[in-house]
Amino acid sequence: MDNDVDSFGDATTLERSYLKAKTQEKQYKAKLVELSYQKESGKVVENEAVRREAFEKGRKLRDILLGYAKKTAPFVACESDVQKCEDILDDAIKKIIVDYLERDK
Repeated sequence: MDNDVDSFGDATTLERSYLKAKTQEKQYKAKLVELSYQKESGKVVENEAVRREAFEKGRKLRDILLGYAKKTAPFVACESDVQKCEDILDDAIKKIIVDYLERDK
C-alpha cells in the first residue's frame, strides 16, 4: 500500500534529517581542514603558547626595569638640576628599551 507509513515515520522527514546530518558533518570536517591549514600557515596559534610568551616577555621587562632603578638612582640623587635629572631618566629609559629589544631577539 502506498499510504502505509513504516515504523520509521515519514520517509521525507527521515531523508531531510539524514541530509541535514550529512551536511553538518561535511561542514565540520571542512572547518577542521581549514583550521589545520591556518595552524600550519601560522595564521592561528595556540592560546596557551601566546600566554606563556607574553608572561615571559613581561617578566623580562620587569627584571630590566627593577635593575635600572638601582643603577640610575645614584645619578639622579646627586643632581639638583631638574633638567639634568630628566635627561638621566630619559637616557635610562632609552637604554631599557634597547636592552629589552636586544634580549628579545
